[in-house]
Amino acid sequence: MMILVIQSCSQNISDNVMLINQIDSIDNSETIYEVLVDSLGIVKDTLSTQRNKVNKSEAIVFSEKIVQRDKGYLKSTNYYRGENNLFYSKSESSELGLLSTTEFWEKDNEIVKGRYIAFRDKKGRDTIIVDYEHFYNENGFKRKSVLVSRYINEEMIGNWTERLYNDQKELTSEIFMESADTLSVTKYNYSKGLLKKKTIENYKNSFLIIFDYDEKGFVLSKTVFKNQMDSLVKNSETRYSANKKGEIIKSVETQFLLNHKKYTEFKYD
Repeated sequence: MMILVIQSCSQNISDNVMLINQIDSIDNSETIYEVLVDSLGIVKDTLSTQRNKVNKSEAIVFSEKIVQRDKGYLKSTNYYRGENNLFYSKSESSELGLLSTTEFWEKDNEIVKGRYIAFRDKKGRDTIIVDYEHFYNENGFKRKSVLVSRYINEEMIGNWTERLYNDQKELTSEIFMESADTLSVTKYNYSKGLLKKKTIENYKNSFLIIFDYDEKGFVLSKTVFKNQMDSLVKNSETRYSANKKGEIIKSVETQFLLNHKKYTEFKYD
């Protein structure tokens, strides 16, 4: 037996604005430089720069990442209520300015509504609303969440996402659909409360992506397969090295079809 709980969004935008102002007052705590190196570790180029802020619990509450491009840059800015609990983000480019904003509202520690706005010529053009429904069992444990998106002022459903949880409140699967077609399925496997494997089947683009994690829950590798003629072909593999805090310090990406390796280092300041 499952109980449906539909939560209305009683919070208003000022709640998020207040939290953003609090986070903005925090001093920068860390800068991460992503650099391209050769096989000997000699720096060839800076790929991105990321600024992080943390709260008193050492959880990241702010990140701003600037990715360098041939012409200009792309910048993404994210605000979090706690570790991985995103509530506001925006993306910008040096050429076009503001590209999009995404915002989420919570009630009783559950996201109840989201909103995405795409910008063109510095004006909001397309707005997508995401409504959340949460389902609980008779013991009060969340077993499922359903996310339904639609363009504002339109009743027709756009994308639909279903998330399933186990008794340990861990996310076990995520199904993403559009117009009754399943576009992707993500599955999560745990051991002793830590994520061990994440598998993403992307049916739209015919990709299978597998993330493997070590005994501490730190990412070890990412392997990408391409489905060609009903056969999986290994497209690329990225191996990661992390420090004691789980922060990635090195990655080596092997692109098998191109017979090419990309070496990246992450420097923390």
